[in-house]
Amino acid sequence: MKNATGGSDVHHVLDGDHATAARAYLVNKGFTDWEVVLADDVTLMLDYDDSCIYNPLPDKFYRALHILDQVPEQEGVTFKTSASKGGNVHVIVHLNYPMPIVERIAWQAAFGSDPKREALHLLSVSRGELNPILLFMRKPEVQKLLGA
Repeated sequence: MKNATGGSDVHHVLDGDHATAARAYLVNKGFTDWEVVLADDVTLMLDYDDSCIYNPLPDKFYRALHILDQVPEQEGVTFKTSASKGGNVHVIVHLNYPMPIVERIAWQAAFGSDPKREALHLLSVSRGELNPILLFMRKPEVQKLLGA
């Protein structure tokens, strides 16, 4: 959801679940070729508003990837990119070992994902809301991106 100042908002959560609200948003806006994809304990979901799918990922992504690769359980993680609804880039990082949600949010922030988005994820976790980390993806892209 977007708020008056731009960017995501957590005020429109339905029944304490971001996935329910996000699915309703897609239906209400007529985005029939998009679906809601939820993060799990082995997935980072990054949103870069200053990049597009046709440009290389920002240097901050590769710097954080190099640091994550030094965590013994996470050595050699893989990632895939896709276009966001706004024409920017989403990155799915497939972890080798599960991480708690707050640690995943911290890593997403370290990767330079949209800072407002990551702060709202933390707010949602503090409120006990479900599924705060999610992305909208084109239906044909989902299996390609989620299959490691």
